Amino acid sequence: MTLLSERFGEGSFKKRKNGKRTMKRILISFLVGSSLLGASASSLLAQTSNTLKIYTAIEIEYPTEISKSYELQGAVDLSNWTPIGNPVLGHGRSVTQIYSTRSGDAVPFAAYRLYIKDGPTNGFTPWSLSGARVLTDNRSSTNSVEYLTNDHGQDNYSGALDKFSYQFSRLTDNSAGVDRSFTPDRRESIRYAYTGPGVGTWVREEYRQGTLERRILGVFRYLADTTNSVPGVTNLPVAITTAQPPAPPTVVTGLVYYVHSGSRPDELQFKTGTTGIEMPTPAVGGDENKVEVSPGGNTFTYAYKVLSSNTASLIVNFGYYGFGGDKNEYDLSYTDGPSGSFVRRIYRLGALYSTDTGVFSPFVQPPPSPTNTSNPAATNPPPATPVGLTYTVQDDTLPPRLVFRTTNSGIEFDDSAPSDFTYSYLATGPNAVHMVVQFKADRWDEYDLTFTNGIHGNSVRRQFKKGQLDRTTSGTFDVAASRL
Repeated sequence: MTLLSERFGEGSFKKRKNGKRTMKRILISFLVGSSLLGASASSLLAQTSNTLKIYTAIEIEYPTEISKSYELQGAVDLSNWTPIGNPVLGHGRSVTQIYSTRSGDAVPFAAYRLYIKDGPTNGFTPWSLSGARVLTDNRSSTNSVEYLTNDHGQDNYSGALDKFSYQFSRLTDNSAGVDRSFTPDRRESIRYAYTGPGVGTWVREEYRQGTLERRILGVFRYLADTTNSVPGVTNLPVAITTAQPPAPPTVVTGLVYYVHSGSRPDELQFKTGTTGIEMPTPAVGGDENKVEVSPGGNTFTYAYKVLSSNTASLIVNFGYYGFGGDKNEYDLSYTDGPSGSFVRRIYRLGALYSTDTGVFSPFVQPPPSPTNTSNPAATNPPPATPVGLTYTVQDDTLPPRLVFRTTNSGIEFDDSAPSDFTYSYLATGPNAVHMVVQFKADRWDEYDLTFTNGIHGNSVRRQFKKGQLDRTTSGTFDVAASRL
């Protein structure tokens, strides 16, 4: 196999004493020789038996630097580059990725390159845990996880220390992963989901002899005076706060709860006093495959009631495809301010289906980064194009979510089956947009949107059926990056 390295932009290479080359900056590309990887798997199997199969593959390995973002890209003609997989946020260790022809097809790309840029500067996740003391046990403030350096720490059980080595990875703007090793046959994997500065939910998977022994969930809070001031890192500093007494909110309208019962949480967005949307959180490598939330989210109605100084009841009703969906009954127990644990009863087709437990914490939207151009909140004018964005409209109906996938098409999610549409999008003023969403020749919606900033505003919707105006509603709308 022939690999050719090329220089892009200001990128350059220098030789080490051992003769190896290292990347200095920006881009590296590799041209894959078609004599090997361009061949299909079937041609390589011509001389093998029915039980022996051999596939070609390419393995990519590259070093990473804290505060940088790395994206592998592929191309057939060295001009149209396509992102491969999810971007990797640098953690100071090497990353290895393997791509094979196991499907029986030829390798789809003739060349690969690594695109390097500054990492995201918004979000609550730090780039390092060095110096942090994290409370993960609400029963005692003396039980904490202490990250002493960039790779060593200890569990402090009221003075009894259990030491470990660890590797930390910033996975997304608001989530992080920690792999901890205590002994050769005892390790743990922790996922932190940040819902605010220095607070959030966690899930810990404990392994013994290479086998998953148990999974534990909880709410965390930073207790030590620490910052994430790693050189070159500019995301928000970690805020250190003390544990708070239980405080159920009087109402949850306008709040977002992270509900954590599996390997990753779901978002419950309470849009009005009775309606909301359950949104999936981004999947990261290693997450469980079972996902019950549609890409555009699931709408729901709900009833919330405070029962005591530290408990509340939340009943969430979903409606899938126009008929009765699941009903989730939550018994909420507040343990740390507006965060805590829950018992959930899931009813399906009117009967109790299952009962589970978990933790929850309200999500606070971090301020946008001025350098993050993919975040519509970073600008005040209306988006010039809705491609890649989701518009959620709040009026007197269950909130429709318009997901704009291309320059002229998208998909609408509401309480019925998802609906494909074509659309037109026209600015009618410095903060106004007229939008026509066409479902069929005789059925469409017309929107007049008045933006109060880049992601919020007021809406008037006229719904047409059989070519005639059926009804007019007014309300508000929100804009967010799509998660499809």
